Amino acid sequence: MVQPEQVDALNVPNHRFSITSSIKPSRRSLIHIELQHTTSISDGFNFQLFQRSPTFQITNPFTLLNIYAEHAFLDNRFALFGDVKNALNDNAHTQFGFNGLGTTGTVGVRLSLN
Repeated sequence: MVQPEQVDALNVPNHRFSITSSIKPSRRSLIHIELQHTTSISDGFNFQLFQRSPTFQITNPFTLLNIYAEHAFLDNRFALFGDVKNALNDNAHTQFGFNGLGTTGTVGVRLSLN
């Protein structure tokens, strides 16, 4: 039988806290804000030494702020939207060996043919 201390959880944060809020300032507008803090991520395998290690830390803590906004026109058939990920530009390393993307943004148009 496998003992709990023998099971390695890959890339599991010690703690993750998140606050999410969606606001509709008008019938046609939406603002969605998410703030997420992740503590250091530990792994049961030391990738630098290529050996097992019980509490090897692979990432530093990071905080992400994601913001999405949308406004609809023409009876919600046409909408403009914008989405910003990692607005604080925190150096988020969610996977060992891979840098975070930094702040990224998307703008677009949504068209409904209904």
